[in-house]
Amino acid sequence: MTLTIVTGNTKKFTEMSRALADLGVECERLNGDIEEIQDLDGAVVVRDKVLKAFALSGGRPVLVDDSGIYFARYNNFPGTYSKYLFKAIGYD
Repeated sequence: MTLTIVTGNTKKFTEMSRALADLGVECERLNGDIEEIQDLDGAVVVRDKVLKAFALSGGRPVLVDDSGIYFARYNNFPGTYSKYLFKAIGYD
């Protein structure tokens, strides 16, 4: 089985493909930074992202990675908006 990992981040692809290789899964990278919708619900964001990745891959099995940082003390802020927050403050 070959899994297409859709990411613009080379380091992320390397880490994911090494972990999956241990499970016998071959990976290929499709270089792409998929535009993310903005929603407080992480499941909504990931579903949209994986559907876009699936279309971009031509219908091959895909894997996307999405994460957020949730601080309970701040009502889970920035949550799904962490990527945008990091960009805004210049953190790469």
